[in-house]
Amino acid sequence: MFVSVAITNPSEVPSESTSVSAFAISAKETIQIGVQAVPPVQPGKEYLAQFKWLPPELGSYKFVFTADDDGSHFPGIFGTIEESNEEDNRFVHEIIVLGELNVTVSPLLQVLTIPTVTFVREDEPIVPLVFFDSASAAVPQRFDSTLQIIAERMQLNPDVVLELRGYIDPESDGDDTSLAGARMDSVTRKLIKFGVPPSSIIKVPLSEYDPTKPRIPIRTPNIPPKEKRMIQEENRRVEMIARFQDIPHMVYEFNLGGDAADIPDKIKTTLDTIAQKLAGVLCSDHSAVILVEGVLGRDENPVSMLRSLDVVRNYLLPRLQVFCPLERIPIALADEKSKKSKVRIWLSAEKIIFQPVEQAEAAKEFKIPDDVRRNLIIISVNNPDYVRSYKIYAVNEDVGRVVRHFAAGDGPPPSQVVWDWRDDNGNLIDPRGTYRVVLEITDQMGRKYNFLSDPIWVIVEEWEKRFESSIVVQFTFDEAVSTSKYLESRLEEFAREIIDKTQIPDNVVKVQLTGHTDIIGT
Repeated sequence: MFVSVAITNPSEVPSESTSVSAFAISAKETIQIGVQAVPPVQPGKEYLAQFKWLPPELGSYKFVFTADDDGSHFPGIFGTIEESNEEDNRFVHEIIVLGELNVTVSPLLQVLTIPTVTFVREDEPIVPLVFFDSASAAVPQRFDSTLQIIAERMQLNPDVVLELRGYIDPESDGDDTSLAGARMDSVTRKLIKFGVPPSSIIKVPLSEYDPTKPRIPIRTPNIPPKEKRMIQEENRRVEMIARFQDIPHMVYEFNLGGDAADIPDKIKTTLDTIAQKLAGVLCSDHSAVILVEGVLGRDENPVSMLRSLDVVRNYLLPRLQVFCPLERIPIALADEKSKKSKVRIWLSAEKIIFQPVEQAEAAKEFKIPDDVRRNLIIISVNNPDYVRSYKIYAVNEDVGRVVRHFAAGDGPPPSQVVWDWRDDNGNLIDPRGTYRVVLEITDQMGRKYNFLSDPIWVIVEEWEKRFESSIVVQFTFDEAVSTSKYLESRLEEFAREIIDKTQIPDNVVKVQLTGHTDIIGT
């Protein structure tokens, strides 16, 4: 190694020729590196002396450089220039000589084989309601996540407004209807805080509706106290409706029978005009959905009516350009009948407030054979004394995320850690991932190194089972009527998804429909 030191002349006159000595001091010995001649140095200038030295062994050394010194009296100073102060002639610098750092991170098991695994994916419902405590207008914190999701969606739909209506429960709130307005104000402030433009929120005046109208009417005087409290909680609320500001909810309605092969020219002309306007809405508003709904006439075949709805959709699709894939223009049959079959075209913004949040698919508890329940990770460091600090953790390479922290601290790492195949939350790891154990080291010089194990995989030996739970329709309280045209429109999307899954070879698909009520429902 080469070591350089600068000798500076801070005086106002040239210096005489002299020398500079260099010594290395370790815990075991003091070593003279050498003495270099220094020529005269002009005022304010410096001379760079260089020494070549090979450390006898690894470790810490203190370098001592002394100007105007021949090294004969170390640690004393023996020079030729007379000076009043020789303290600034000496410079001391410490170094650490490190050898090559060899580290291995070796899992005992690189492959975990399990017989079966079950994956579960569930929708989390969004209910566009905020409930309040008795006589309070403060928005409970549990509604923040729902309001934040709605706010994020509103920012992607500039033509949509949110209508708010506030309500009181006269029995638990009292008769002051201004509390209903205060509740609307609180929800408005929350939505604005989460990013909704104030101009996109409409607080419906109390004079335009009955703020005491119950969401759940009490039909019997003998209702149990617990259920009565629950009903009162449902009635103390703010309701939200999402709609397009300048476009009616039902855009067009016309008569068309089942199994229609074509659309009358007069209706086509109107559909052309409608499509031109709706194409712009679909482009600017991320959540806009067009529902082509059929109303069955007397003795009409539902399948035939669906074919007619498909004719209407196929006519609209090319006129709506690239902004309208199938999932944005579904077809559905209305839960009503009329004398003649007819078609209604709806433009819905309800996806903003009703679309469930799709949760990521997660692997639930799978059985790990007893002999491989713990994976031993062996760690080897050839120079542990030069490790200042360390961290040990496991990463899922497929998603670039740390899943488990094993250990961290000062000094050398432990020689082994044990992994029970679980993440930091105690859940079993996703068997679809590729994992590595990482040893992160900081040496005594502050340099960082990452050492990775070989990949670790999970192999499913026999079969996988998947459960997917989706919310198809939410119903109005105490009725078999959907709360949203958007939710009704999802039926076709679900049907297509089920059909696609049945096309996968060796795939067995079972569909179960379940209806739910609650203890205060009918």
